[in-house]
Amino acid sequence: MMYKIIYNFATTLVNLDLPHNAKTDNLTLILNFVFGILGAISFLIITIAGVQFVASSGDPQKVAKARATILYALVGLTVAIFAAVIVNFVIGKTAS
Repeated sequence: MMYKIIYNFATTLVNLDLPHNAKTDNLTLILNFVFGILGAISFLIITIAGVQFVASSGDPQKVAKARATILYALVGLTVAIFAAVIVNFVIGKTAS
């Protein structure tokens, strides 16, 4: 069940209509799954950091730590999205 959710998230995120080839289909499936996992982990970290931010009770050190965590998780999510797009673009260009 979790695999299908992550797979659907990954394919929705980077749907480039790649050519159908057994090697590229398997590679695309694996890479989209990995990038989907990375995106889910980043989203989970953002959620946890948001809870830490709310629960910081105005303590400047805890607020700064939560903000930094959110920033780093957003950077990680952005890198995962761009990596997925670039990899799918390259696979699409080399498979055709």
